[in-house]
Amino acid sequence: MRAAIYARISSNREGDARGVQVQVKDCRKLCAARGWEVIEPPYVDNDISAATPGKKRPQHERLLADIHSGKVDAVVVWDVDRLYRQPRELEPFVDACEAAGITTLGSVGGDMDLNDENALFMLRMKVNMAAMEVAKIRKRSRRRKQALAEEGKNHGGPRPFGFEPGGIVIRESEAVYIRQAADTLLEGGSLYQIVRDWNLQGVPTVSGTHWTRGHLRQILLAPRLAGIRQYQGKEIGKAVWDPIIEEQKWRRVVALLKDPARQLPSLNEKPGRLYLLRGVLRCGVCGKTLTAMYKHTPSYGCRQMPGEDSGHVFIAAELAEECVRVRLVPLADDPRMRNLLSTTAESQVEEIKALITENAADEAKLDEWADMFNSGETTRPEYVKQTAAIRKRIDGRLARIGTMRGQSTLDEFGGSVVEDWDIFSPEDKRAVILALVDHIKVDPVINRFGSIAERTVRRMRFQWRSTAMLEDGQMIDEYGNVYRAEILPAESVK
Repeated sequence: MRAAIYARISSNREGDARGVQVQVKDCRKLCAARGWEVIEPPYVDNDISAATPGKKRPQHERLLADIHSGKVDAVVVWDVDRLYRQPRELEPFVDACEAAGITTLGSVGGDMDLNDENALFMLRMKVNMAAMEVAKIRKRSRRRKQALAEEGKNHGGPRPFGFEPGGIVIRESEAVYIRQAADTLLEGGSLYQIVRDWNLQGVPTVSGTHWTRGHLRQILLAPRLAGIRQYQGKEIGKAVWDPIIEEQKWRRVVALLKDPARQLPSLNEKPGRLYLLRGVLRCGVCGKTLTAMYKHTPSYGCRQMPGEDSGHVFIAAELAEECVRVRLVPLADDPRMRNLLSTTAESQVEEIKALITENAADEAKLDEWADMFNSGETTRPEYVKQTAAIRKRIDGRLARIGTMRGQSTLDEFGGSVVEDWDIFSPEDKRAVILALVDHIKVDPVINRFGSIAERTVRRMRFQWRSTAMLEDGQMIDEYGNVYRAEILPAESVK
């Protein structure tokens, strides 16, 4: 008899194989007592749960494959629940054994004849009991985590960056980097810039690896930085720990990071291509943001709507980006433009203060509703309904604040944007573009007179962040032409 020993343990915090080694040792004794030949090596899934349906267990899959190929005469386990804890996964095993003529399932607690209907019934009962116990454990675990969340406490898990083990006490040596990152972003910096600097400085992650933009973004979006407790992705109240970042500032960072221009590439983009103007270009017909796509060549396009043959506009990515470099980027080095944008930013200060004041009033209302709910003066559904509406207003104002700038982004590049453009990171380039324009409209091709570059210029209309005059009566039209305000431009693009 060729016996396949299968061993498994769900959680192995020590990181060694002691748990499964004990199972294998006992199973070898059983095989030796019966004179069975053990198939080497044994089938061992260490630190892998069988409670989750569909979870990959490499050695379990190897076992099934060997059963199908006729290499196994008997299966031996320490206990049935080491093999299965979900009824839906048991049946394929029973079918495979029946097809291969395997009738023996051995275990330390006693063998089972898979040809016996009563034995199969008991096997199925054991697996069902195991599944029921798994469900109970999960329910208790979820309820415990929910209770801890409602009390604002931490429920365990890996140490978060910025906190000591346990997630309650702030680790100041890491928190200072988080605060610096928030300030850098709000001042017009990029995730790329922050990650690059941290890696050069040797700032370690919790796991000791290098920083990536995705990892840093995930940390900065976490409500725990603002002392807010969340459960299943929803904010549910204040946490017991102190915030690393003041809540209003954190919400501004969140609004900035969730800007569409910073999102990951869409699925229809050609891999490896950076689309600089994602989130910047809009359709000149319907006003929708153009999608980065691959249409014979890297392009930006108005996505097709139901009932339409095609979208309204398409433009080659290389042409659009070159037009921006030639027509728009030189203005970033113009001191008149930098002064103008700085003045515009200063004029937004009062609006920012007003929005913060309104948010403070709504935050007070949230506290009032929390007190009413805790005292039993209102029901949970009413509390959820009212607070959701208030938070929506708060988030709307924070999104508005996130689009404002307390200083001109262009000042950071010191008047050398054109010279350094080719070595700028994509995020820095996008920051320059969005400092100058709110968006760029792309019109359909009306005629084909002139070169491709000239036709591209005629199609792209810049929506400036400021429409005030530069100086000496000069202004800039929507195509990037500088002219005197009292005289129509003689050579503007038609």
